[in-house]
Amino acid sequence: MPGGVFARWLPVKVQEIDRASASGAAPGRASEKAGGDLASALTIVASVETEDRAGDLIQASGWDLAAYERNPVVLWAHQHLAPPIGRSLRTWVDGKSLMATIEFAPTPFAQEVRRLYSGGFLRGVSVGFRAIETEQRKSETGRRGILFKRQELLEISAAPVPLHPDTLVSGDPWRLPESGRAAADALSSIRRLWEEIGALTGPDAIGGGPGLPGPGENAAAAR
Repeated sequence: MPGGVFARWLPVKVQEIDRASASGAAPGRASEKAGGDLASALTIVASVETEDRAGDLIQASGWDLAAYERNPVVLWAHQHLAPPIGRSLRTWVDGKSLMATIEFAPTPFAQEVRRLYSGGFLRGVSVGFRAIETEQRKSETGRRGILFKRQELLEISAAPVPLHPDTLVSGDPWRLPESGRAAADALSSIRRLWEEIGALTGPDAIGGGPGLPGPGENAAAAR
């Protein structure tokens, strides 16, 4: 078992990035990558010290981050032969959790993944690691599994299905500021008003107004 490479589809908790905490000290062991764009980064809980669906448990105190901090790749679904979709700006152990602040690469697919996280369509994260020290374990319910006591982090992956069903995205990453939310709501109200006017007067009776298509006119541009 020691020396084996594992990919665990583990829980994720996505948080809006806190610039101060991302650049300052934090509890536990941490590695930090300089020069990252914190404005477009997000913080995740990549692993937690609780039993997964396979009956296994990874001890948070056993994470070895030394190799990962030299090559802090973020992959799509453990595809080691594909280009990475991002990197970890900072990786650390906080209590019973393995945390990371990740930045997405400026490639079309990586930015698509970022938008999926932002919109709540993608919630899961997985870790790939090499087992160093393990032992058999038995849960309180009698379920048998593996206790990973020491392990080397190799990569973090975006994953559509997390292993833990009860720890998913929390909150709204990259929340729209209140001023921006108000402007978006106002624009939506204006569009609905023009649609109502168009329904009463006909699509050719009025234009769309400044910056807005008229009802039935270039409808795709308004979406």
